[in-house]
Amino acid sequence: PARVEGETNLFFGGYTSCRWSSPSSGTYREDTSAFLFTLIDSQGKPNFRCFWKNDVDFDGYGVLHNRNLGPVFGSGNDLRISDECNLNSNSHSNPKSYCGECNMPFTTSTLAGSRNFMVEDFEVVLVQRVM
Repeated sequence: PARVEGETNLFFGGYTSCRWSSPSSGTYREDTSAFLFTLIDSQGKPNFRCFWKNDVDFDGYGVLHNRNLGPVFGSGNDLRISDECNLNSNSHSNPKSYCGECNMPFTTSTLAGSRNFMVEDFEVVLVQRVM
């Protein structure tokens, strides 16, 4: 999973089971287990919300791999972390492929408080099953 701390101190990110690669041109990968999440809402309160990919309409658009970008989730760049994300506001959320459970709204401001945002802190964590 990736955890992103935006300018608004919201915590959000995404999970993918795909191993990241860095092709010179963008390559989408299917990932039926991919999801986006929030951990802290705009009032600074813990609020876990999860957004799953709409496989009916957007099959094959789980994550985008590109050497000039950070993680990108979904065909509409539902969550896109730009290059030099700590120096510009080119990272953005544009919901298209992912949707909330039980008709939970997922808008351009759901994750970071606005469509475009600058990233203050970014983590990538490897999740491994321990037996």
